[in-house]
Amino acid sequence: SEHRHRLTRRKRRWERKREAVRWKFRKRTPTENQNNGTTWNVAGTGSAISLTQMSDAGELITPARGSVRASKFTFRGDPRDISHATASVWAEVTGLTWRDRTAETIMLGASLYNRHIQVEQLYVKQLRNAFTLTGEYLLPEKSSDWLSPDFQGDISASISDLGDFARLFGGTGSDFAGVLSVHGNVNERDRKISGHIAIDGEGLRVFRAPVDVVSATLSLQGSELKVEKLAASRGDDYIRVEGNLDLAGEHKYSGNLSGSAEKIADYAAMLPGFWQQLQPDGALTFIWSASGNSSGHSGDFQIQLQHLQTRTRFGLAPFEAVMHG
Repeated sequence: SEHRHRLTRRKRRWERKREAVRWKFRKRTPTENQNNGTTWNVAGTGSAISLTQMSDAGELITPARGSVRASKFTFRGDPRDISHATASVWAEVTGLTWRDRTAETIMLGASLYNRHIQVEQLYVKQLRNAFTLTGEYLLPEKSSDWLSPDFQGDISASISDLGDFARLFGGTGSDFAGVLSVHGNVNERDRKISGHIAIDGEGLRVFRAPVDVVSATLSLQGSELKVEKLAASRGDDYIRVEGNLDLAGEHKYSGNLSGSAEKIADYAAMLPGFWQQLQPDGALTFIWSASGNSSGHSGDFQIQLQHLQTRTRFGLAPFEAVMHG
């Protein structure tokens, strides 16, 4: 009797899995190719795949909700020689909900041909957010070339709810908020890299620190990263950065950094843990210009502190200070 009950439960689980997944496979028997390898020719399509039923059938602790509206994949070649195989995958997921992560639509289209991996589209749509990534990657012929691959990619993002977008990728929604847009491209060919990225945002909260407006323009040419503009402000508070950094060799750099904050306590969440425990407050203004490389640094700085204090049990009374160095 107990054995029959186990078989009945197992049969019901498989029935739930069968209801959850509707797949069609087309497979051709492996054949020997001229290089004494094995050629596989496999294709599959799927539709109306319930993530809810799949979660229930798999008895997941945290079930997912939504469905794979449609999908298909193909593969032809030797699995042991991917560089000479051809493959493609396309899938559309709708109404995804897992824990506190949600997405209205996720679409992925990619293909492999003649060592080229091409991402035709990675599209993520939330209620108020949209993210698109396209690109191409060339599989290296030698293992030594993996550290300097050829690739190119374009990214576009229009984020009206940064907290919701951060949750989708594992962040804490309460740490992020605001509107953000990102546009850019990056390319590398023959060990030469170039690219350009522009970022604009307003009404932001980043790691719980409030920012009214942020604007950044970055460019990359060869190994040189140039911060053409990076500015963030909140009321009369601001921070501005510009400079150059060589990502190779001795990592030469030069740049200028300036900023002002009327209440340091507003940005305590961005400070290291030790400084957070001191609960600092007061006004801060600073200017720093510097240059150097991996073996040495030089520069000038000026820091002005007003009404600086700590609010711990043994805190300091407010004081002022000016430092030049």
